[in-house]
Amino acid sequence: MTKASEIDFETFVELQNVIDGYDTPKLHLRIIRWLEDTADDKDRLLQIFRGAGKSHLVSLYVVWQLLRDEDKTIMIMSAKRDLASRNVRFIKKIIETNPLTSKLRGTGAWRDTLFFVDRERTQLNPSVTCSSAESDFIGQHSNLLIIDDIETDKNSITERQREELRAVIAEFMSLAERRLYIGTPHGSPSIYTHLENMDYPMLKIAWTPDAWPDHPTNEFTVKWAERYKKQNPSWKWNSQYLLQPDSPQQALIDINMVIKYAADLKTTKIFGETDAQNTWEVRLNNARVVDCAAYWDPASGRTIGRDRSALAIVYKDTENNVYLHRLAILPPISEVDGFAPQCSVIVNHCIELGIARVTVEKSVSPTLHTELRNAAKERNHWLHVVSEPRTRNKVEFIASTIEPIVNSKRFYVHKDVTNQFFIELNEFPRAKHDDCIDATAGAIDCLRGDVMMIGDATLIPVRVNPARSVDFNKKGNTLSRF
Repeated sequence: MTKASEIDFETFVELQNVIDGYDTPKLHLRIIRWLEDTADDKDRLLQIFRGAGKSHLVSLYVVWQLLRDEDKTIMIMSAKRDLASRNVRFIKKIIETNPLTSKLRGTGAWRDTLFFVDRERTQLNPSVTCSSAESDFIGQHSNLLIIDDIETDKNSITERQREELRAVIAEFMSLAERRLYIGTPHGSPSIYTHLENMDYPMLKIAWTPDAWPDHPTNEFTVKWAERYKKQNPSWKWNSQYLLQPDSPQQALIDINMVIKYAADLKTTKIFGETDAQNTWEVRLNNARVVDCAAYWDPASGRTIGRDRSALAIVYKDTENNVYLHRLAILPPISEVDGFAPQCSVIVNHCIELGIARVTVEKSVSPTLHTELRNAAKERNHWLHVVSEPRTRNKVEFIASTIEPIVNSKRFYVHKDVTNQFFIELNEFPRAKHDDCIDATAGAIDCLRGDVMMIGDATLIPVRVNPARSVDFNKKGNTLSRF
């Protein structure tokens, strides 16, 4: 009778999938067999398109390694500790619930960052440890080091960041006897290209229409790919699914795919049985509007040539088309008036279009939202102002927000929008200025992701002045969602 410790990896995964109610796809069998066949190699590289279950399989691989040898020590390294600890939690769950491995559950430490299985030999190092590239891992050692998604959007944008990653990779050589690198590119050049050049044994599977034909929820089909590419920038598709290193730094947006329009907003009041049931239908360019967002990207520049403040106002229709209806480059701040002139211009646009909510990037001054709200009060215009920090890299943020809707021909720009916007868009990501496209990306990001229907007045998402005959300065008459 075969002992549990003698079961091969493929059989172990098949048994686990029976417990979980899954069928093992051919894609996973290919990965499983490669992991087992290369188990004795000192360094290996596994690159599989995003969402293919590589982290899941590698976690099962860790459990199988401990089943074969409970004295083995394994370290899991990721860009951020939360990803590594997520894998550790999954590994612990398998150990606890699989009849073949439950005996490994010992009485030692059993935490999300490390744990000890029941083993005969006393060792200082835990059975499994998770860490991150940002942690101090000097002095740690293991038999096997698994480096899972060490490269991310945030840590591979600049050349300096990529140099730091390569330096971290060099330090891994002293942390373990064997190393397994898994992940997908996020930048160009990619750390995975660097590893490929090391001539390690490698399994690389990019997305193709028949990569996972029996996926349980029909993902990874041609239709799924078309939908993904409409909703995401091309560099993410190239890197994460085709495994061709690309980055927002190389993004080029085709301004010829931007659609210009000349229409103004048109509003129609729809009467209910009572005043409380009255609603408004708002149309733009013959389409029904379901959402609107205004975004102020402030800058502290006082002279021409410096960064400029900009206000962008965008709308979205029932087909998820996005309209850049208004874009204003605001006057520079002054020693005497500060941001007051900018606040005045913003309030003018809000009154003209009935805007009741503005989002302000929290970067220059923590009190700007209060200044804008007070400026609106002085004009008897009720304005809700939200201050939000920007945490994402600017280039990546602009590319991820604008490029998908341009490439899918869902981006409309009013004919009166300043030509500076098109100059910046055409030169992106190497434009000298990006104030207009940055403000536009901020406004688009504030739009709701779902299509909302105009109905209950308390849920109406459109922030526009419904009709000149309505006193929209009174609270309750502005059409807005908060």
